[in-house]
Amino acid sequence: MKTQLIKAKYTQKKPTSWKDIHFGSIFTDYVLQMKFDISTGWDSPVILSQDESERLTSKAKVLHYGQGVFEGFKCYRRTDGTIGIFRLDSHLQRLNKSAARLAMPGISANVVKQALCDLIKQEMEWIPPVGEGALYIRPVLFASSASMGVGGSNQYLFNVMLSPATGYYSNSADGTRIKVEETMSRASRGGTGCIKAIGNYAGSLLSSTLAKEEGFDQVIWLDPVEKKYIEEVGTMNIFFVINNSLVTPPLTDSIMPGITRDSIINIAKKMGMAVSETAVTMDDILEANQNGTLSEVFGSGTAVSISPVKEIYWKNQSIKPTHSYFGPVSGHLKEVITSIHTTPETFGFAEWLTIIE
Repeated sequence: MKTQLIKAKYTQKKPTSWKDIHFGSIFTDYVLQMKFDISTGWDSPVILSQDESERLTSKAKVLHYGQGVFEGFKCYRRTDGTIGIFRLDSHLQRLNKSAARLAMPGISANVVKQALCDLIKQEMEWIPPVGEGALYIRPVLFASSASMGVGGSNQYLFNVMLSPATGYYSNSADGTRIKVEETMSRASRGGTGCIKAIGNYAGSLLSSTLAKEEGFDQVIWLDPVEKKYIEEVGTMNIFFVINNSLVTPPLTDSIMPGITRDSIINIAKKMGMAVSETAVTMDDILEANQNGTLSEVFGSGTAVSISPVKEIYWKNQSIKPTHSYFGPVSGHLKEVITSIHTTPETFGFAEWLTIIE
Protein backbone atom coordinates (compact mmCIF):
# COMPACT_ATOMS: atom_id res chain seq x y z
CA MET A 1 0.00 0.00 0.00
CA LYS A 2 1.62 3.26 -1.16
CA THR A 3 1.96 6.21 1.19
CA GLN A 4 0.64 9.50 -0.20
CA LEU A 5 2.57 12.68 0.65
CA ILE A 6 0.73 16.00 0.74
CA LYS A 7 3.35 18.73 0.87
CA ALA A 8 3.03 21.30 3.66
CA LYS A 9 2.41 24.93 2.69
CA TYR A 10 5.10 25.99 5.14
CA THR A 11 7.46 24.30 7.60
CA GLN A 12 8.86 25.27 10.98
CA LYS A 13 12.36 26.45 11.70
CA LYS A 14 14.34 23.53 13.11
CA PRO A 15 15.93 23.82 16.58
CA THR A 16 19.50 25.11 16.70
CA SER A 17 20.07 23.48 20.08
CA TRP A 18 18.58 20.24 21.34
CA LYS A 19 19.56 20.32 25.01
CA ASP A 20 16.74 22.55 26.30
CA ILE A 21 13.83 20.78 24.60
CA HIS A 22 11.31 19.51 27.13
CA PHE A 23 9.84 16.08 26.41
CA GLY A 24 6.83 16.29 24.10
CA SER A 25 6.93 20.08 23.86
CA ILE A 26 7.46 20.46 20.10
CA PHE A 27 6.30 18.43 17.12
CA THR A 28 7.65 18.01 13.62
CA ASP A 29 5.90 19.38 10.54
CA TYR A 30 4.22 16.20 9.30
CA VAL A 31 2.01 13.45 10.69
CA LEU A 32 1.08 10.04 9.34
CA GLN A 33 -2.68 9.49 9.21
CA MET A 34 -4.95 6.57 8.37
CA LYS A 35 -8.74 6.42 8.63
CA PHE A 36 -10.95 3.42 9.34
CA ASP A 37 -14.62 3.06 8.46
CA ILE A 38 -16.63 0.05 9.55
CA SER A 39 -18.00 -0.42 6.02
CA THR A 40 -14.74 -0.08 4.06
CA GLY A 41 -11.91 -0.84 6.50
CA TRP A 42 -8.62 1.05 6.56
CA ASP A 43 -7.76 3.55 3.85
CA SER A 44 -4.26 4.16 2.50
CA PRO A 45 -1.71 6.00 4.68
CA VAL A 46 -1.23 9.71 4.09
CA ILE A 47 1.61 11.96 5.25
CA LEU A 48 0.39 15.52 5.66
CA SER A 49 1.06 18.62 7.71
CA GLN A 50 -0.18 19.06 11.27
CA ASP A 51 -2.49 21.82 10.02
CA GLU A 52 -3.99 19.65 7.28
CA SER A 53 -4.59 16.55 9.43
CA GLU A 54 -8.10 15.73 10.56
CA ARG A 55 -9.01 17.22 13.93
CA LEU A 56 -11.19 15.97 16.74
CA THR A 57 -14.48 17.57 17.67
CA SER A 58 -16.09 17.37 21.10
CA LYS A 59 -18.54 14.86 19.59
CA ALA A 60 -15.85 12.23 19.01
CA LYS A 61 -16.51 9.05 20.98
CA VAL A 62 -12.98 8.89 22.37
CA LEU A 63 -13.71 12.02 24.43
CA HIS A 64 -16.83 10.48 25.95
CA TYR A 65 -15.89 6.85 26.54
CA GLY A 66 -12.10 6.76 26.32
CA GLN A 67 -11.82 4.27 23.46
CA GLY A 68 -8.26 5.03 22.50
CA VAL A 69 -4.79 3.50 22.73
CA PHE A 70 -1.29 4.71 21.96
CA GLU A 71 2.36 3.72 21.76
CA GLY A 72 5.69 5.42 22.26
CA PHE A 73 9.09 4.52 20.83
CA LYS A 74 12.16 6.20 19.38
CA CYS A 75 14.49 6.38 16.44
CA TYR A 76 18.12 7.41 16.70
CA ARG A 77 20.90 8.74 14.54
CA ARG A 78 23.68 6.17 14.44
CA THR A 79 27.43 6.57 14.11
CA ASP A 80 27.41 4.75 10.75
CA GLY A 81 25.13 7.41 9.24
CA THR A 82 21.93 5.37 9.35
CA ILE A 83 18.75 5.89 11.37
CA GLY A 84 17.58 3.09 13.65
CA ILE A 85 14.04 2.60 15.01
CA PHE A 86 14.27 0.61 18.24
CA ARG A 87 11.99 -2.44 18.53
CA LEU A 88 9.39 -1.19 16.07
CA ASP A 89 7.83 -4.62 15.53
CA SER A 90 7.31 -5.16 19.27
CA HIS A 91 5.63 -1.78 19.67
CA LEU A 92 3.25 -2.38 16.76
CA GLN A 93 2.36 -5.79 18.18
CA ARG A 94 1.59 -4.21 21.54
CA LEU A 95 -0.50 -1.50 19.86
CA ASN A 96 -2.66 -4.16 18.24
CA LYS A 97 -2.98 -6.04 21.52
CA SER A 98 -4.13 -2.83 23.20
CA ALA A 99 -6.62 -2.16 20.40
CA ALA A 100 -8.10 -5.66 20.65
CA ARG A 101 -8.68 -5.24 24.41
CA LEU A 102 -10.75 -2.11 23.72
CA ALA A 103 -12.68 -3.69 20.81
CA MET A 104 -10.90 -1.55 18.22
CA PRO A 105 -9.67 -2.55 14.76
CA GLY A 106 -5.98 -3.41 14.56
CA ILE A 107 -3.62 -1.86 12.04
CA SER A 108 -1.54 -3.69 9.44
CA ALA A 109 1.95 -3.75 10.95
CA ASN A 110 3.58 -4.06 7.52
CA VAL A 111 1.66 -1.09 6.08
CA VAL A 112 2.36 1.11 9.09
CA LYS A 113 6.01 0.07 9.22
CA GLN A 114 6.63 1.20 5.63
CA ALA A 115 4.57 4.38 6.02
CA LEU A 116 6.39 5.26 9.24
CA CYS A 117 9.76 4.87 7.54
CA ASP A 118 8.49 7.21 4.81
CA LEU A 119 7.44 9.74 7.46
CA ILE A 120 10.82 9.62 9.20
CA LYS A 121 12.64 10.09 5.89
CA GLN A 122 10.53 13.20 5.35
CA GLU A 123 11.47 14.52 8.81
CA MET A 124 15.17 13.58 9.01
CA GLU A 125 16.23 17.11 9.96
CA TRP A 126 14.30 16.77 13.22
CA ILE A 127 16.42 13.88 14.50
CA PRO A 128 19.05 15.12 17.00
CA PRO A 129 22.73 14.29 16.43
CA VAL A 130 24.21 11.12 17.90
CA GLY A 131 24.34 11.41 21.67
CA GLU A 132 22.08 14.47 21.87
CA GLY A 133 18.69 12.81 21.91
CA ALA A 134 16.27 10.93 19.68
CA LEU A 135 13.08 11.35 17.70
CA TYR A 136 10.15 10.21 19.81
CA ILE A 137 7.39 8.47 17.84
CA ARG A 138 3.82 8.63 19.17
CA PRO A 139 1.14 6.56 17.38
CA VAL A 140 -2.40 7.01 18.68
CA LEU A 141 -5.54 5.13 17.61
CA PHE A 142 -8.91 6.42 18.74
CA ALA A 143 -12.68 6.37 18.18
CA SER A 144 -13.67 9.33 16.01
CA SER A 145 -17.39 8.79 15.32
CA ALA A 146 -19.60 11.72 16.27
CA SER A 147 -21.96 9.82 18.53
CA MET A 148 -22.86 9.67 22.21
CA GLY A 149 -24.24 6.14 22.12
CA VAL A 150 -22.29 3.74 24.34
CA GLY A 151 -20.63 1.15 22.12
CA GLY A 152 -17.93 0.73 19.52
CA SER A 153 -17.23 3.45 17.00
CA ASN A 154 -17.99 3.28 13.27
CA GLN A 155 -14.91 5.35 12.48
CA TYR A 156 -11.39 5.43 13.90
CA LEU A 157 -8.37 7.61 13.30
CA PHE A 158 -4.77 6.44 13.47
CA ASN A 159 -2.19 9.22 13.71
CA VAL A 160 1.57 9.10 14.19
CA MET A 161 3.27 12.23 15.51
CA LEU A 162 7.00 12.87 15.90
CA SER A 163 8.74 14.93 18.56
CA PRO A 164 12.48 15.46 19.16
CA ALA A 165 13.34 14.31 22.67
CA THR A 166 16.23 14.64 25.09
CA GLY A 167 15.57 14.05 28.81
CA TYR A 168 12.30 13.18 30.56
CA TYR A 169 12.78 13.99 34.24
CA SER A 170 14.38 17.41 34.62
CA ASN A 171 16.49 16.40 37.63
CA SER A 172 17.23 12.82 36.61
CA ALA A 173 20.92 13.66 36.22
CA ASP A 174 21.40 12.88 39.90
CA GLY A 175 18.73 10.20 40.39
CA THR A 176 15.01 10.44 41.14
CA ARG A 177 13.14 10.49 44.44
CA ILE A 178 10.11 8.21 44.63
CA LYS A 179 7.23 8.03 47.11
CA VAL A 180 5.22 4.85 47.62
CA GLU A 181 1.51 5.36 46.89
CA GLU A 182 -0.37 3.55 49.66
CA THR A 183 -3.98 4.55 48.93
CA MET A 184 -4.70 4.98 45.23
CA SER A 185 -4.29 2.31 42.53
CA ARG A 186 -3.07 2.70 38.96
CA ALA A 187 -4.94 -0.31 37.58
CA SER A 188 -7.24 -3.16 38.61
CA ARG A 189 -7.17 -6.92 38.19
CA GLY A 190 -8.84 -7.88 34.92
CA GLY A 191 -8.72 -4.27 33.76
CA THR A 192 -6.60 -2.38 31.27
CA GLY A 193 -3.39 -1.87 33.25
CA CYS A 194 -1.40 -4.13 30.94
CA ILE A 195 -2.24 -2.17 27.78
CA LYS A 196 -1.54 1.40 26.73
CA ALA A 197 -5.09 2.70 27.09
CA ILE A 198 -5.31 6.47 27.21
CA GLY A 199 -7.41 6.51 30.38
CA ASN A 200 -4.82 4.61 32.42
CA TYR A 201 -2.67 7.69 32.71
CA ALA A 202 -5.44 10.08 33.76
CA GLY A 203 -6.01 7.97 36.88
CA SER A 204 -2.36 8.31 37.88
CA LEU A 205 -2.12 12.10 37.68
CA LEU A 206 -3.48 13.01 41.11
CA SER A 207 -1.06 10.74 42.94
CA SER A 208 1.96 11.97 40.98
CA THR A 209 0.87 15.61 41.39
CA LEU A 210 0.61 15.25 45.16
CA ALA A 211 3.98 13.50 45.28
CA LYS A 212 5.62 16.29 43.28
CA GLU A 213 4.18 18.87 45.67
CA GLU A 214 6.13 17.06 48.39
CA GLY A 215 9.35 17.17 46.38
CA PHE A 216 9.25 13.69 44.83
CA ASP A 217 9.59 12.89 41.14
CA GLN A 218 7.17 9.98 40.92
CA VAL A 219 5.31 7.29 42.85
CA ILE A 220 5.68 3.55 43.26
CA TRP A 221 2.42 1.75 42.60
CA LEU A 222 1.50 -1.23 44.75
CA ASP A 223 -0.81 -4.06 43.69
CA PRO A 224 -4.51 -3.06 43.68
CA VAL A 225 -5.71 -5.97 45.85
CA GLU A 226 -3.45 -6.27 48.89
CA LYS A 227 -1.52 -3.00 48.54
CA LYS A 228 1.55 -5.07 49.30
CA TYR A 229 3.43 -5.99 46.14
CA ILE A 230 5.42 -3.48 44.08
CA GLU A 231 4.19 -3.11 40.49
CA GLU A 232 5.52 -0.04 38.69
CA VAL A 233 7.08 3.35 39.30
CA GLY A 234 5.18 6.20 37.67
CA THR A 235 5.44 5.73 33.91
CA MET A 236 8.16 3.10 34.23
CA ASN A 237 8.79 -0.53 35.10
CA ILE A 238 11.06 -0.95 38.12
CA PHE A 239 14.23 -2.94 38.82
CA PHE A 240 16.23 -3.62 41.98
CA VAL A 241 19.76 -4.95 42.31
CA ILE A 242 19.73 -7.12 45.45
CA ASN A 243 22.62 -9.44 46.34
CA ASN A 244 24.04 -8.84 42.84
CA SER A 245 20.83 -10.19 41.28
CA LEU A 246 18.56 -8.13 39.03
CA VAL A 247 15.04 -8.30 40.47
CA THR A 248 11.82 -7.03 38.88
CA PRO A 249 8.13 -7.77 39.51
CA PRO A 250 6.59 -10.43 37.24
CA LEU A 251 4.07 -9.25 34.67
CA THR A 252 0.40 -9.30 35.68
CA ASP A 253 -2.74 -7.84 34.15
CA SER A 254 -2.13 -4.64 36.11
CA ILE A 255 1.51 -4.15 35.03
CA MET A 256 2.57 -2.71 31.68
CA PRO A 257 4.69 -5.22 29.71
CA GLY A 258 7.40 -2.68 28.99
CA ILE A 259 9.49 -3.24 25.89
CA THR A 260 12.49 -1.52 27.49
CA ARG A 261 11.91 -3.83 30.47
CA ASP A 262 12.04 -6.84 28.15
CA SER A 263 15.17 -5.46 26.49
CA ILE A 264 16.94 -5.02 29.83
CA ILE A 265 16.07 -8.55 30.96
CA ASN A 266 17.39 -10.02 27.71
CA ILE A 267 20.58 -7.95 27.83
CA ALA A 268 21.20 -8.82 31.49
CA LYS A 269 20.77 -12.53 30.81
CA LYS A 270 23.16 -12.34 27.87
CA MET A 271 25.66 -10.64 30.19
CA GLY A 272 25.41 -13.69 32.44
CA MET A 273 23.68 -11.84 35.24
CA ALA A 274 21.18 -13.53 37.56
CA VAL A 275 17.71 -12.19 36.74
CA SER A 276 14.69 -12.83 38.94
CA GLU A 277 11.13 -11.94 37.95
CA THR A 278 9.55 -12.33 41.34
CA ALA A 279 6.96 -10.65 43.56
CA VAL A 280 8.61 -7.99 45.72
CA THR A 281 7.14 -6.18 48.73
CA MET A 282 8.25 -2.95 50.32
CA ASP A 283 9.17 -4.99 53.39
CA ASP A 284 11.61 -6.92 51.17
CA ILE A 285 13.15 -3.68 49.93
CA LEU A 286 13.40 -2.22 53.43
CA GLU A 287 15.10 -5.38 54.69
CA ALA A 288 17.56 -5.39 51.78
CA ASN A 289 18.35 -1.76 52.46
CA GLN A 290 18.91 -2.40 56.16
CA ASN A 291 21.23 -5.36 55.58
CA GLY A 292 23.20 -3.55 52.89
CA THR A 293 22.25 -5.75 49.92
CA LEU A 294 20.13 -3.16 48.05
CA SER A 295 22.78 -1.71 45.78
CA GLU A 296 20.74 -0.15 42.95
CA VAL A 297 17.18 0.82 42.03
CA PHE A 298 16.16 2.08 38.60
CA GLY A 299 13.16 2.54 36.37
CA SER A 300 12.92 1.66 32.69
CA GLY A 301 10.83 2.92 29.82
CA THR A 302 11.00 4.34 26.32
CA ALA A 303 11.00 7.96 27.48
CA VAL A 304 13.73 7.50 30.10
CA SER A 305 15.58 4.38 28.89
CA ILE A 306 17.10 3.73 32.34
CA SER A 307 16.47 6.17 35.19
CA PRO A 308 18.31 5.68 38.51
CA VAL A 309 16.37 6.04 41.76
CA LYS A 310 18.27 7.58 44.67
CA GLU A 311 15.53 7.42 47.30
CA ILE A 312 12.28 5.58 48.05
CA TYR A 313 10.05 7.09 50.73
CA TRP A 314 7.69 4.69 52.51
CA LYS A 315 5.87 4.98 55.84
CA ASN A 316 8.06 7.86 57.03
CA GLN A 317 11.21 5.93 56.15
CA SER A 318 13.83 6.93 53.60
CA ILE A 319 15.29 3.99 51.68
CA LYS A 320 18.49 4.78 49.81
CA PRO A 321 20.34 2.19 47.71
CA THR A 322 24.13 2.00 47.90
CA HIS A 323 24.41 3.74 44.52
CA SER A 324 22.29 6.88 44.32
CA TYR A 325 22.99 7.27 40.60
CA PHE A 326 24.12 4.75 37.98
CA GLY A 327 25.77 1.79 39.67
CA PRO A 328 27.83 -0.94 37.97
CA VAL A 329 24.73 -2.86 36.81
CA SER A 330 22.47 -0.02 35.65
CA GLY A 331 25.47 1.85 34.24
CA HIS A 332 26.57 -1.09 32.12
CA LEU A 333 23.01 -1.81 30.98
CA LYS A 334 22.67 1.84 29.98
CA GLU A 335 25.92 1.68 27.99
CA VAL A 336 24.83 -1.47 26.18
CA ILE A 337 21.35 -0.25 25.29
CA THR A 338 22.76 3.10 24.15
CA SER A 339 25.29 1.27 21.97
CA ILE A 340 22.49 -0.77 20.40
CA HIS A 341 20.57 2.44 19.71
CA THR A 342 23.40 4.39 18.14
CA THR A 343 26.35 2.23 17.01
CA PRO A 344 27.03 -0.86 14.87
CA GLU A 345 27.82 -2.79 18.10
CA THR A 346 24.45 -4.41 18.81
CA PHE A 347 25.63 -7.19 21.17
CA GLY A 348 23.69 -9.80 19.21
CA PHE A 349 20.42 -7.86 19.18
CA ALA A 350 20.53 -6.44 15.64
CA GLU A 351 16.99 -7.73 15.03
CA TRP A 352 15.70 -5.09 17.45
CA LEU A 353 16.53 -2.35 14.95
CA THR A 354 14.66 -1.22 11.85
CA ILE A 355 17.34 0.57 9.83
CA ILE A 356 16.61 3.51 7.55
CA GLU A 357 19.46 4.24 5.15
